[in-house]
Amino acid sequence: MSATKNRLRRGLDRVMRDETGASTAEYAITVLATVVEQKHT
Repeated sequence: MSATKNRLRRGLDRVMRDETGASTAEYAITVLATVVEQKHT
């Protein structure tokens, strides 16, 4: 579980730091992947 949280945090940090403005789709994919992974753990 903590590995999943760390992965999500890294993904969110990457989105926040992206000066070009990461697309909403990228953000959604990151969040959905995390949610799906949590359900399988």
